[in-house]
Amino acid sequence: MNYDRAIAKLNSIQQLHLLNYWHELNEAEKNLLLQQIENLDIDAFHEQQAVINARFLCDISVDPFLDYQKVGSLEDALLGKEAIEQGRLGCLIVAGGQGTRLHLEGPKGLYPISLIRHKSLFQLFSEKIVAASKLALHPLQAAIMTSPLNHERTLAYFKTHAYFQLRKEQLDFFAQPMLPFLDEAGNLFLEKKGLLAEGPNGNGACLHQFWEEGLLAKWKKMGIEHLNFVMIDNPLADPFDAELLGMHIRNQNDITIKCTLRADPEEKVGVIVKQQQKVQVIEYTEFPESERYARLSDGSLKHPCANISLFCISLSFIEKICDKKIKMPLHALYKKTPSLIDSSQKGWKFEHFIFDIFPLADKVQALLCPRERCFAPLKNLSGQDSPASVQDALQARDRQLYEELFSKKAPLVPFELAQDFYYPVPSYVDQWKKHALPPEGYFGDIGCLDI
Repeated sequence: MNYDRAIAKLNSIQQLHLLNYWHELNEAEKNLLLQQIENLDIDAFHEQQAVINARFLCDISVDPFLDYQKVGSLEDALLGKEAIEQGRLGCLIVAGGQGTRLHLEGPKGLYPISLIRHKSLFQLFSEKIVAASKLALHPLQAAIMTSPLNHERTLAYFKTHAYFQLRKEQLDFFAQPMLPFLDEAGNLFLEKKGLLAEGPNGNGACLHQFWEEGLLAKWKKMGIEHLNFVMIDNPLADPFDAELLGMHIRNQNDITIKCTLRADPEEKVGVIVKQQQKVQVIEYTEFPESERYARLSDGSLKHPCANISLFCISLSFIEKICDKKIKMPLHALYKKTPSLIDSSQKGWKFEHFIFDIFPLADKVQALLCPRERCFAPLKNLSGQDSPASVQDALQARDRQLYEELFSKKAPLVPFELAQDFYYPVPSYVDQWKKHALPPEGYFGDIGCLDI
């Protein structure tokens, strides 16, 4: 795209102000800005404006979602374990976010979170995949969705650390698209004189991008039939969850949700509901207060189930919705955005959410799990969902698992378990039963039992 065509395109949508600093830019900055203008989807821009204008017009009528079973089915766990051993499950890890709120420069996945060895989120998940592969007796497949903001940094990190003992062919990487921010008036704006303000377009992009990159076809050829979806910022997430997969297969679901009970009405999580007989998640920012705070006669919340972004999804269902090119709705969030004019400016950020595929499915059920076993999100630098609270949750889960595996009280001092114990090969557990907690407080070493 050249300058004249950029003027014509921006003029057609009354956004010529994006070129106000054109004559102050060097050639590289001009080329980058022209590229962004060329990539600008005018239909998507108008859709973004429409979402802002319609945000107060929503009338949400919902029913409680109660179609779940509680975790603890040995039958489902064994069924899922067998399917994993057969190579029928892959894992998609969504990791497009930056660590800005955690005062970390770069991908959030680089944040050092484990208690003793300070392993990064990326390392923890990689070690989970290695350990699950040992239990399955073959390398299991995973994909990581990045964003243009952190793609190269993520690839370099894995390469520098030799993929944390994963085989390179076990991992696929792909980047999600970006969407521009809008200001309060619904206009595009600049982050820098030669840079349009924009951000990743949400986790709802992952399945379509996974399909478009050819990874779905690749996985199908490998015999994979189901995909486990997890978020990088939840280190208690299980990328190869046998019981969840077993329930999913036994019930022939399109989607099986792993959820937990809402802690309280103020909790910043999406709420799983029924809407016109279809399962849906409504974000806490969009949920009417009358429903958000509603309680039953016994004092329990009317809408009990919290969405924690853990899903098992059939590849056949993903292929069906991608083939049909079904358009996902946009969600707008008013928040602080990077701006050339005002560093404290708030604007509209737009995202697609993966849970908007739920109403498209014929059969959706849920597995209800205690949050201490599956949910410890890392969101904030302090307070709730902070490194301190996440490390407390990781320690509590390690203590719980230690006592389950070794039938004795866990040490009172801080310690950390290797991820092998979460996918316990019997000989590995027997080997470590004989050992006292090492002085450094780290129990077990990854790589002791190679595939």
